[in-house]
Amino acid sequence: MTQLVAVKDYDPMMMDDADLAPIFNAVAADVNPNELQAYVVAIEARDGAPLAPVDLHRIANYPKSLARSFSVVVSANLGIALGGLGQAHDVPTLTQALTQVRDDGVAHFRAQRQPERTAHDRAHNAHVMLMGAVYRSYCDQLVLNLP
Repeated sequence: MTQLVAVKDYDPMMMDDADLAPIFNAVAADVNPNELQAYVVAIEARDGAPLAPVDLHRIANYPKSLARSFSVVVSANLGIALGGLGQAHDVPTLTQALTQVRDDGVAHFRAQRQPERTAHDRAHNAHVMLMGAVYRSYCDQLVLNLP
């Protein structure tokens, strides 16, 4: 018999904070430091000045807070992929849906890239690529945390 996963165990909007905290930590650890550094360099080039320590601290914590904000988006897209939320699903179905949500989201972020004519464009692209990396990692972590 196939094991069904309850909504509270796969939908990030229904999951407890205690269940999500390790996922957010894993996402933060998973983001390539080079992507964070590229974002910092692009912002500094755009602004023509080094970032203040408080801003560097915020950027270091950005992947975790960004993943948290993606909970609503992932939940909504998961509902679309599954034909609705509120019911139990088996792990293969959830894995397939989360993979689809991940791939669609990453494609969305890639489509937001602009030709890099200015420092502003480079900062925008570095931000978009960082968001795509966090989104990918978040969806992957949700799959890894399925029962």
